[in-house]
Amino acid sequence: MNVTGEPQGRPDPQPVSAADLLGLLQNRNMAALKRELKSRQRRLLRYEARTMLDHDQFRGYVESKTHFEEALQLLIAYSIYSMEYGEAMGFIDTVRSVNTAALQIARNELERVDPAPSDDYRAELERAAAEAQGLVLLMQGQELATEAEHHQRLLDHPQGALQAFSKAQEYFERLADSGLPQRFEGAVRARMCAYMGEVVIGVGQLASSEYRAASNSFLRASASVAAVVEFIAQAEPPPPDDDEGLDLSLEAANALTYVNSLKELADFLGAMHAGRYEDALRSGESMTRLADESLRTAVELLVPERIMDARKAELALMRGWLAWARAEKAIDDADWDECHSQIDQARKHWSDGSAHGHRSALPSAEAIQAQMGTFEMLLQSTLRRLDSELRRVREVAELRSQRDEAMSRIGTRVDQIFTGPVQRSAIGRESAVNESRVTIEHSQATDLATLARQLGDLRDPLAEGAGGEAAAAVAAAHDAAKAGDEGAAIRHLEGAGRQARELASMMGLAAVEQAFQRAAGG
Repeated sequence: MNVTGEPQGRPDPQPVSAADLLGLLQNRNMAALKRELKSRQRRLLRYEARTMLDHDQFRGYVESKTHFEEALQLLIAYSIYSMEYGEAMGFIDTVRSVNTAALQIARNELERVDPAPSDDYRAELERAAAEAQGLVLLMQGQELATEAEHHQRLLDHPQGALQAFSKAQEYFERLADSGLPQRFEGAVRARMCAYMGEVVIGVGQLASSEYRAASNSFLRASASVAAVVEFIAQAEPPPPDDDEGLDLSLEAANALTYVNSLKELADFLGAMHAGRYEDALRSGESMTRLADESLRTAVELLVPERIMDARKAELALMRGWLAWARAEKAIDDADWDECHSQIDQARKHWSDGSAHGHRSALPSAEAIQAQMGTFEMLLQSTLRRLDSELRRVREVAELRSQRDEAMSRIGTRVDQIFTGPVQRSAIGRESAVNESRVTIEHSQATDLATLARQLGDLRDPLAEGAGGEAAAAVAAAHDAAKAGDEGAAIRHLEGAGRQARELASMMGLAAVEQAFQRAAGG
């Protein structure tokens, strides 16, 4: 027996330091790392094989167990970072098995009566048993949470992810409700599982274009993770001021920022679908700012490279959507150059998103490549709307020009008609009566002539544009007015429809507008 209480036998080299162990991992010296892991495991197994451990031996056992777990936890983190979820779950299961054995060893020593453990040894055994029991629950939850990530990220199986997150949450809640040392982490992990479940649901709703439902799911997810942030901040006693405590705080804060960006994305898409461009732009600005902030924080958390590429793909996608929204708004603002500029920006961002998605090789990010054709269709739709608006502007300008020309002709003809007063001598001896009658008849004839001319002005653009019933009705009204049949002209206008009436108003055809009013009973 050596001074550490280690059983005699072939000595193993002393464990390398935590910094050296991390260096092996960072340099991907997997052969040296596996040799170190086996050395630590052999040391632990020699303790586990003994039927009894005195106080010194138990301390040596706990030290060996801690060294072995230290290496395993690094391998778990590295496997998850590399998205090798199967390997990660294998290492997690090993930690759980080691602690199951440790719990049994501690209980056996507590129950021993000959010799019975001293008070100090008993206290140490009880602490070790609680530590091991907590780690068993923690690893059971972590294994299921890792399985959920596997379903979500690699298998694109949301239902499997939801089930695994739900089961993981149950283990974490059991840990949180216990008096075990890891209860604080259990409480945090349970809330994070609830958050992830809502995110999975919301992403599915987004894919089904259920934007309001997705926004509500992300809102619930945001509330869950906000509760985690508050729980960590108000914890009594506060969480440990070490890397693990820091990671929990950063992870929760990053999750809150990320899910809020997803909620803004759902609100953005809903607003765009409804044509509410101002609301869409507000949500779009917010979603890109939050997604960018979340991405920068993720670097500190050592998020796996493939997930980082997926996050970058998401951010590029959001920036593309925002540029598309700006292009649509530019059409409303008649800013044609800005529209073209934003369409170019949207194409660039979506192309960047496709490249990041390809590098990540995750189903969710690779879907961006499959959607590139859909994105181009969106832009082509915007360009068609732009062309339509440009044609409308040109047509309006042309119609206004026609209106001005028509009004100019009307003014000239009015002057020609009324410059010469009716001569009393030309009417006869009943001039007083006949002058009144002739004036009225002359006025009606002039109004019909004006109406006929204006109906002719209206008929041509209708025939070139809308055609159909409206153009035919106006043409018939024009012929009736030209023939002097005012009643027939009014009746024909009843079938001309709203578009003809609005066009007459746009062209400033006052006589036609009055005729439309009469046709409508006004």
